[in-house]
Amino acid sequence: IVSDGSDGSIIIWNKGEILYANFLSKEGVLKFNNPIQLTGNGVSYFGSEIAPFGKGGAIIVYTYSDTRRGLYANILRNDGTLARNANNPLVVTSKSGFNPSLTQDTNGGAIMAWDRVWGATYNFIDPDETIRYIEPINLNDIKYTFLKVTTDGNGGAFIIWQDGDRETPEEGVFMDIINKDGLKLTNTPK
Repeated sequence: IVSDGSDGSIIIWNKGEILYANFLSKEGVLKFNNPIQLTGNGVSYFGSEIAPFGKGGAIIVYTYSDTRRGLYANILRNDGTLARNANNPLVVTSKSGFNPSLTQDTNGGAIMAWDRVWGATYNFIDPDETIRYIEPINLNDIKYTFLKVTTDGNGGAFIIWQDGDRETPEEGVFMDIINKDGLKLTNTPK
């Protein structure tokens, strides 16, 4: 659930293998009688995340659980239309990616981070619905767990994570800082 920017919210839920969305007023009234289908028919997914996007819309990121294993997204605009057809989502990464975390940036776009088995990656989706970096930027090659991203209020982000490699002496909770241009400001995690 996220705010729609005008006293209401946008909610997502799954029914069977399909992910749906709808707008909910502050009075608890659904905007559309029929929910908006976000994912394609017959393809299961897992690990969905939602964040505000643009003016009153939302971005939803998820991982398909079939052979694709990448991260995919769709943008729900404030009028209930999708930026992409549910069967043809925006490809965030076609490489292994899971446990996405999203935050809205100060320009109305989104910053996301995700696990990729050993390491984590981040990327920006700009308000014009384009992915800023074709190849996502790697943070480092540490096994991440419990990865979360939040805005720094200046177009960048803080990425908080736990070192999931129980073999290393650095086990703990760490933070990386990314500026609005996508540059990592920390040489080593704090």
